[in-house]
Amino acid sequence: MVIYYRKKFYAIDNACYHHGGPLLQGDIEDFGGHLCIECPWHRYKIALDTGEGLYVSLELPPSGGKPKSTIRSKGCKQRVHKVSVDSQGEVYLIVDLSGPYIESDRYAAMAIANKEEPTSMPSVYNKANSSTDMNSLSNREPYQELHSRNPLSDTSRGEKLLNPLLSPTKNHFDGRGFVRSKQWNRFGVDRPRGVSNGELIVSCNRIENVGECVCEFFFVRRSGTLEQTIKPGQFVELELPVTSTSNASALWRRKWTVCTVNVESSLFSLIVRANRSNPGCASMWLHNYSLHAPLKVQSIGGTCTLIDHLPRIRAFQGRVLWLTAGIAITSAYAGIFSAFSDINPVIQTIPHLHIVHLHVDRYIKCIPKLKDFVLHSCSNPQKINGTTDKKLIFKAFLTQQSGPAAADNKEWERFITYGRRMHTGDVEETVQREFGSAGGFLAYVCGPLQFIENFSETLVSIGVSEADIIRDQL
Repeated sequence: MVIYYRKKFYAIDNACYHHGGPLLQGDIEDFGGHLCIECPWHRYKIALDTGEGLYVSLELPPSGGKPKSTIRSKGCKQRVHKVSVDSQGEVYLIVDLSGPYIESDRYAAMAIANKEEPTSMPSVYNKANSSTDMNSLSNREPYQELHSRNPLSDTSRGEKLLNPLLSPTKNHFDGRGFVRSKQWNRFGVDRPRGVSNGELIVSCNRIENVGECVCEFFFVRRSGTLEQTIKPGQFVELELPVTSTSNASALWRRKWTVCTVNVESSLFSLIVRANRSNPGCASMWLHNYSLHAPLKVQSIGGTCTLIDHLPRIRAFQGRVLWLTAGIAITSAYAGIFSAFSDINPVIQTIPHLHIVHLHVDRYIKCIPKLKDFVLHSCSNPQKINGTTDKKLIFKAFLTQQSGPAAADNKEWERFITYGRRMHTGDVEETVQREFGSAGGFLAYVCGPLQFIENFSETLVSIGVSEADIIRDQL
């Protein structure tokens, strides 16, 4: 059930951990500084924010005298969930089933927790059944089931809150599960302003695991107007329904590289690595909670694309060098995928395309879409649509893996250099071997700032003009 109390949302399993009592019928009270709900059956008190079972303990002072009462915790007994209100004022329930078994889980899937009314009240109280609703997750019609599994949170589910329960009445919500416009002032909550009907709202409808801690997120349009063409390699800035720790009124805005466009009914896709060392960061939010959540597209931009530089690529007879580090490989993937697929007719107008891609990472399992890079990598040009000659040379340098692992594909070993970083000599040798004296080339350097500075200097030292180096910093 979902509760709105003192200008804050709470979500908690509605069957009490003790004997499945209907918490929906319980009173909310301040219990020793903790906001609790009291089970109407046996008066068990449960903290709404943590799910702890709280009780009063009487302690005798060592020196004697009257016993003193102290609030103590039994530990987490009731499973709690998260509620999010986005910039459009839409309310979402994040169902968190992760972590160890909790006592309330015993009743969460039972009929007692999934009926409009409890079957009976304990005979000790001898009370008639209340007519108050008793809603639970399983008897709500979900907005959309999460058929796609998030590999970083494979036991978490997120649902649109279609039949939310708001204490004391459900009438604060419309039929779609959104807070009614006239109710915001009643709640004491400021409805987000400045949201235009024309703004582009997207949602992730599919997540695929493409590497260790790396997922590809496929987004579809939910509402609003796309006022410009999205190109692979550009960035999309998304507004996440999470406030900044430094500014409680400011929502997070983060930029990620667009990897594909208009693939399998999606508007675009993003490949994002989760920073698991920082659970509160934007990438972790995207991995854990983005599925089916509406997100505002704040901006689209950037020119780290093949399409924006086609005249120069033609002038270089299709010669392109990509130097990438870490998750910045997404920029190269965006360009290479659009070049070697037949979905972009503009790129197909280039008669010749010779791409050399050198990448630095820690382990082979960290490289997203490695299979696709290897698939297109070859020593001889490929005919695309029978007209364009395209050739990709791919090489990866692994800094923390000294040799192939047992699970690694043996056919990939010729594309990997183990146990060291990429040196300036590697770039010079590869450029000389692949491009020789044929002329200049367009270079893309993508990664951390130090990586960009070092290899930009290397390129300039071998005669590449500053104007022919496209930089994209992480």
